[in-house]
Amino acid sequence: MKLIGTSNKNHERRHVRHVRWSLFPRSHQELGLTLIEFIIALAIISLIAGATVMAIHQLLTASRQANDQQYVVSQLRQAEHWITRDVLMARSITISGFPLIVSWEKETEAGELLVHHVTYSLDGPSDSLKQLRRHIDVRDLDGMQVKSETLVIANNIVDDESS
Repeated sequence: MKLIGTSNKNHERRHVRHVRWSLFPRSHQELGLTLIEFIIALAIISLIAGATVMAIHQLLTASRQANDQQYVVSQLRQAEHWITRDVLMARSITISGFPLIVSWEKETEAGELLVHHVTYSLDGPSDSLKQLRRHIDVRDLDGMQVKSETLVIANNIVDDESS
C-alpha cells in the first residue's frame, strides 16, 4: 500500500508542477520582465509614489494652516487686550469705524490731572495688508504733552472697506 500511495503522490506532484509551469510558460533560463509586466510594475510604483507625495503635501499644508491660525489668534488677543484695557478706563469713546478714539482723565500720585487720548487706526497702503496701531497722547490740563507713543498691536489686517 505504501508503494501505491507514493506513486499517486508523485503523479499529483508532477501534475501540479505541470499546471504551475503552464501558467508561467517560461523556461528557467529566461530572466527578466516582459514589457507588460514592466508597465504594470511601473504603474503600481507610480500610484504609490503619487499617494505618498499627496499625503506629504497635505501634512505640510495642514501644518502651515495651523501656524497661520495660531498667529491670527495671537494677533487678535493682543488687539483685544489693548482695546479692552483702554475702553475700561475711558470716559468718552468716539466710534465711527476707524479710527477709534478713546479718552479719559487720570490723576497722578502727585495730584496732577492728565488727559489720555488713545487712537486706534488701520495704517498701510490702500491695496495691501494693514497694521492696527495704537497711538496714545497724554497731556496735562494746560495742554502740554507728557507722553506720545505709537504701538503696532496687530499685523496683516485686511480692510473690508478698501477691498
